[in-house]
Amino acid sequence: MQLGLYDFNKQVFQPLSQPFQQPIVFYQTDYNQFYWIDSNGLVSYSDVFGKVSSLGKIPPFDLAQIITNELMVYQSGNQLYYHYFKDNKSSLINLGEKIIEKFQIKDQFLLIFTNNEIRKYQINLP
Repeated sequence: MQLGLYDFNKQVFQPLSQPFQQPIVFYQTDYNQFYWIDSNGLVSYSDVFGKVSSLGKIPPFDLAQIITNELMVYQSGNQLYYHYFKDNKSSLINLGEKIIEKFQIKDQFLLIFTNNEIRKYQINLP
């Protein structure tokens, strides 16, 4: 597996990076970067020009969302955590929820999806 650009008109793939050394267990993209977490928990990203950078390693997780190059939120069991790449530290987000199926952070809102409902919290990201 390798990161690259695909030209639909010419049907040509142009590689941007070296082949990945470990399998990818999570990926996320926005307009400017492609983020991925490999099977060793190493978080990396590539910009649109193919420059690959590492953000660090994270603990085992079930679900994740990378917020910035400095912060991500991940779920482990029924708990949510902030993870700070610079310090390589995680801190618990105390919500009191018993069951979290999925979550999403958008525009300073945390959405918690459970079996029966969607809960919305306003949060101030660190």
